[in-house]
Amino acid sequence: MFFELDDKFEILRDLKEKYFEFDELAKEKPYKAAGLLDKLIDEYANCNQEIFNNFSEVIKKRRQYILNSIHL
Repeated sequence: MFFELDDKFEILRDLKEKYFEFDELAKEKPYKAAGLLDKLIDEYANCNQEIFNNFSEVIKKRRQYILNSIHL
C-alpha cells in the first residue's frame, strides 16, 4: 500500500538497500570492498534519482574513510 503512494518509493528503497548489501558483502570479503564501493558509486551516479546522484558524490569524497571503516 505504501509503495502505491508514489512510484519512486520502491525505487528509492531498492537503491538504499544496495548500500546495505555493499556493507554486508564488504564485511564478509574486505578485499573486494574497494571494487564493490566503486561499483555502487557508479550505480548511484548514473541512476535517475537526484538524491542518489548527490549521495554518490558524498561517497566518492569519503571513499577512503568508508573503506578504512570496513578494515577495522
